[in-house]
Amino acid sequence: MLCLTDPPTGLEQAACLTPDSLPRLAQWQARVGSLLTVFDGQGGYYRGRLLDEAGNIHLFQRLPAGVEPLAPRLLWQAIPDKERMLWIIQKAVELGVGEIQPVMTQHSNHQPRPQGGKPSQDKSTIWAKTALEAARQCRRAILPPIHPPLPLSHLLTHRPPHHH
Repeated sequence: MLCLTDPPTGLEQAACLTPDSLPRLAQWQARVGSLLTVFDGQGGYYRGRLLDEAGNIHLFQRLPAGVEPLAPRLLWQAIPDKERMLWIIQKAVELGVGEIQPVMTQHSNHQPRPQGGKPSQDKSTIWAKTALEAARQCRRAILPPIHPPLPLSHLLTHRPPHHH
C-alpha cells in the first residue's frame, strides 16, 4: 500500500509518501504523472498524481470509505485454461481480494515443466500484469500478490503463504 507521511489537511495540495512506500512505486510501474490511490494512515484514501521520484503526490480527490476490504482476503484458485484464469484474476482483484494462490489439482490446466526444461510460458508474468491492470482500473490501494502455483495436497497439509 502506498502511504502518506502525514494525513492531508485538504485537497489540491502536495503530500509525501512514506520511505517504505517508495519501492512499491516500482510494483505499480508508476512514473511521474501516474495517478495513484494512497492511504493516509487514519482510514482515508485519496487519489493523487505522482509529481516526482521522491514520492511527492498532488492530492486531488478523497475516495469514499471501502476502497480496500477491512479484513484481508486470500483466494485459492484451481488453475483453469489461460483465458479463464486471467478473467478470474481480474474479477478477484476488482472484488477486493488481497492475495491470490493458484492451486494445481488433478483437473487443473497446468502443464508440468518438461524434464530439465523451462515452462513453455511464464504464467506469473501475465497473471501479475492482469492483476496490475485490474488494480489500476478500479483504483485499488493494494496490488494483490499472486503466489507461485502449489499443489492442492501441499496447501491442505501446510499453512498457506501469507505476505502482508
